[in-house]
Amino acid sequence: MDHESPAIDISLLKFSYPGGQAVLDIPELKVNRGEKVFIHGPSGSGKTTLLGVLSGILNADSGRVSVHGVDLANVSSRERDIFRGDHVGYIFQMFNLIPYLSVIENIILPCSISERRKANLAGRNPEVAAQVIAKRLDISHLLPKSITELSVGEQQRVAAARALIGAPKLLIADEPTSALDVDHRDEFIALLNSVAEESRATVLFVSHDQSLARHFHRQLSLPTLNRAATLRGGRRP
Repeated sequence: MDHESPAIDISLLKFSYPGGQAVLDIPELKVNRGEKVFIHGPSGSGKTTLLGVLSGILNADSGRVSVHGVDLANVSSRERDIFRGDHVGYIFQMFNLIPYLSVIENIILPCSISERRKANLAGRNPEVAAQVIAKRLDISHLLPKSITELSVGEQQRVAAARALIGAPKLLIADEPTSALDVDHRDEFIALLNSVAEESRATVLFVSHDQSLARHFHRQLSLPTLNRAATLRGGRRP
């Protein structure tokens, strides 16, 4: 891992939804480049909100949110969108695959949106790169299929392939294994970490299931990080 400059460097982060209480109040958080971090916490503790801020989907009320040297709290929404497309691979809890596209079309979508992700393929055609990742994730046979034909486990791997294509610097996974049994969870996480390591991506994996922490370099408890929970007297938003 490269410890010279953090992949994520947060200080004095505050975030609240309009008209609501503080959801995030994090004094400090640093994550090294290439580090694989497990973040856990109960439902409503702000895990998904934190991922939204780190990916630029949400904008912090105040503080510094530096991701690979870019302070996302102090750039425009358009600049955050560009940054996310270029540098963040996101596996959503509900996968967010596009049903009217085929599996391979879903996988190559980031390279259609981001010239940087396409350039990271080092001259390979996006379809060829998708085939390589699909083989690694054991979904090559699914490439021509429609998303609607897939099982939950298959959709999960397609979502992972889409997040990984084009070597994003940061891979974010939000409860992606919640619908899987224990054996399939462990297998998927091991595979995801292995593929991410090949591109030296930093991994943030969020789950309420603390037993999954053994797959990661470090685990963080959001209630411990998040001063907002204390300010609410332990209540969750």
